[in-house]
Amino acid sequence: MASLTLNRNVSEAKFVESLPLFDQRVDDLVRLAGAALEIERQGGNVDPEFTQRRLTSVISQMRATFRRPPNVSAEAYQPVEDQLNALDQLVQNIVKYDVTQLEALQGQELAANWSGNYRKC
Repeated sequence: MASLTLNRNVSEAKFVESLPLFDQRVDDLVRLAGAALEIERQGGNVDPEFTQRRLTSVISQMRATFRRPPNVSAEAYQPVEDQLNALDQLVQNIVKYDVTQLEALQGQELAANWSGNYRKC
């Protein structure tokens, strides 16, 4: 990771060579986010504000660390950008999990009530 942070003149070949460091950080963050989501799915509660602050902070650090060096093409950098964007979306999904579940339950309840009332007419 340090080679990407400290050496902005890194060649594209060296950048690509160092991507396993980035991939490892992504894997670690996905595991952490997956654990939080699994707790939610099992009926537990993960503080969404803490989750968002912590995971968003890590993603911000990754964005700062893995900036595109000037000698690296946008095409070579695109997989990094795509993964960072996917991580942002994953964090939002975790934060919104409780809200989404509640909305789904409310929708099911409304549908059941509407269906029951419709049959009575």
